[in-house]
Amino acid sequence: MSEWYERAKARMEELGITQEDLVPLLGVKTRGAVGHYLTGRRDPSVAQLKALSKTLKMSLDILMFGDESVYTVPADELAPPPAADEDRELVPLTREEKKHITLYRRADRKTRDAVQNVYEVAKQSGRLSGQQDGINRKAG
Repeated sequence: MSEWYERAKARMEELGITQEDLVPLLGVKTRGAVGHYLTGRRDPSVAQLKALSKTLKMSLDILMFGDESVYTVPADELAPPPAADEDRELVPLTREEKKHITLYRRADRKTRDAVQNVYEVAKQSGRLSGQQDGINRKAG
């Protein structure tokens, strides 16, 4: 199942919830309107998705992405945005780099710490020469 509404319909079936049951929850007037959401013809609001995930007794992450391993970073763990530096140029990410970032974001805390340790060892051993954290210096 790749779409959120497919996961929602499967969960509704497991719990014995009908489209009619969702009419008041989603704040719509007809079962047909609910059907539009559950077929992908219309997109529900964030508030509707939150209410639906609560009713279906599943996290919003799992409803939307279907992955039990989705890792949500608490707000206090988010790094502040980098300071503007006109002497730096961002380098576009390769497909492989994007894959690694996705896997890192889905990893649990222990795995993320292990990855950070590997990065620190490589940095200290000089195996990251020529680049600094994915940012290249502009030739000046």
